[in-house]
Amino acid sequence: MSRFTPLVEGWEARAHPRAEHRVLPGGTARPGPDRTVLRLRLGKVGEGGWRPRNMPDGWVYPGTPVVLIDGIPCVQGFGEVDVALPLGGHDVEVQGGGSRGWWRIEAGTGGIVELDFVNDLTQDRTSGRRWYFGPPVRRHRARHMRSSRVKAQPWQPLDATPALEPPGAIAPMAPSRPEVPTGCGALVIDLRWELVWQRLAHPEGTGLRQMPLYGEPLPSRRRPWLERPTLLVDDTVLDARWARLVIPLRPGSHAIDLAVPATSGEDGDDFVSHQDTVAIAAGRLCRRSITAEVLQVHDGEDYRLDVLAVTSEAHRPARSLPPYPATRPPLRRMDGEDRGHRPYSVDQAHFEH
Repeated sequence: MSRFTPLVEGWEARAHPRAEHRVLPGGTARPGPDRTVLRLRLGKVGEGGWRPRNMPDGWVYPGTPVVLIDGIPCVQGFGEVDVALPLGGHDVEVQGGGSRGWWRIEAGTGGIVELDFVNDLTQDRTSGRRWYFGPPVRRHRARHMRSSRVKAQPWQPLDATPALEPPGAIAPMAPSRPEVPTGCGALVIDLRWELVWQRLAHPEGTGLRQMPLYGEPLPSRRRPWLERPTLLVDDTVLDARWARLVIPLRPGSHAIDLAVPATSGEDGDDFVSHQDTVAIAAGRLCRRSITAEVLQVHDGEDYRLDVLAVTSEAHRPARSLPPYPATRPPLRRMDGEDRGHRPYSVDQAHFEH
């Protein structure tokens, strides 16, 4: 069975309700003089299930993908689809159990652009770190399940208001060695969000096959996503996103002010903030990993994402960058439950009412 084939009804790839582009079954769209085709294959590896009494049950993390085109949700679920896009450049982003990377495509006349995304949902210390997003490859073996192995991902300009001089950039996920302008240092911020727990309003569906396959009790007509954060460095507003940002700065102390939407969707007015101060040295890279730790909540009808906290980790100054992203933060194991090592809890009080 192909890892791009959904195994349970309701998890198949289809248009997101917020989609602004036409979504068709994979292999059916045709490019034209005013449009190109983005051909997506969205898959997963990892499967859990019940174990003997002397062994903990095996489960998977929720990680059903949402593909955003230019910041707007377009596709959700697993499978193969085509997206008809107007000519020009487009930012393609994947979220699924966390921020899973981006790709910049240039849509030309009569062209087809192909991208694969495979998420490793296995419940172990590599989950959330082992995944692939990039041009199609023949096999998605465990040792190849790192987008950091993709060497062709382009650098992208980082817009800022007022404009940075020298300008900043959005870095690829592979290891890199950014050029630091003469007389400057560079602040590198690895912005990401990661799922650390799931809370279910009641146990409906937890005993069915979809839990060990997808880590979720029921499908969703409108999958949640987390909007881009707002980032200021000193008095400069950056066009931030869930990615690795490289920001040239003069030597000295600089202030970071980050605001992350407190919940999923586009209508929230609440934010979780994070402030920090960094010291920049000439010719060196100062790197911070900033992670929004997220709870997925299923209220019986739909899912939402709630940001529990924003954490920061400082790294030693260096001249080169390791692969992005870093390891997944540990599970929070909320509500005093372990449930046989299953990464979710059931709100029994909600269920009883």
